[in-house]
Amino acid sequence: MPYTPTSRAFTSPLFLTVCTVLIVAVLALPATMQAIAEHYTKLPAEIRVPLDEFNAHRVPGFQAVQSREFGIQDQDIGTDESLTLTMARLDKSGQIEDRDTLLHIAYYDGSGESGLRVSHTPEVCYRQGGATIQSVRTVRVDVPGLSSIPGYEHVGETVTARLVDIALPGGGTLVDIYLFVSNGEFYHDRERLRFAMSWASEPRVYFAKFEVSAIYDDNTPFDEAKARVKELIAAALPVFIEDHLPLHDDLMRVDDDEA
Repeated sequence: MPYTPTSRAFTSPLFLTVCTVLIVAVLALPATMQAIAEHYTKLPAEIRVPLDEFNAHRVPGFQAVQSREFGIQDQDIGTDESLTLTMARLDKSGQIEDRDTLLHIAYYDGSGESGLRVSHTPEVCYRQGGATIQSVRTVRVDVPGLSSIPGYEHVGETVTARLVDIALPGGGTLVDIYLFVSNGEFYHDRERLRFAMSWASEPRVYFAKFEVSAIYDDNTPFDEAKARVKELIAAALPVFIEDHLPLHDDLMRVDDDEA
């Protein structure tokens, strides 16, 4: 015999509670979906000072030179806001040493087709260019004075970065160290970076890739080249942060025409 609900069933506390929950859920669904969409939709954060105004004279212990070791080629990296600069270390007497170190910076404002997509890491790009990636590992780089920069007090004096050991297709070997900075935080893993940007509390989001590389060979062993790369990161990263990256107030700004 089929079950036939009675009027008592429709007035039971359990039935009324379930109905109330369902009605509230249906009514709240559009607002919830809008809140989720607003959380994941970030506004672009423009760079404070363009990278073509990077002041290499502010990088202590190094001097910008014409490239003597690197064949620098233009590449489509998904942003027009980038800088590639050859730097040479100065010895104690102020003379330029004979080996070059390559500084590359790319800034992404979170707009356009790329959005929050993080691509163009060395282990991917160099492999696509025919190079052999010999190893990839995580390293720590000391950056004295980093915590004295406003907004970076919590970071400390050390950043975590990714080191890539590369055998170039035309011969030669390269040590490359890179890291990301986004909304005042540092990352060495692009998946963690993407997650952090999606859940950022600020309405505006940016990220930048900061990369330094040097050639090593019989005349300049791997450890010596790695030390020179770390020295340039320590010297140039604070300059980049202080002079170019948006301030926290910039990230919190929401214009009426963009809200």
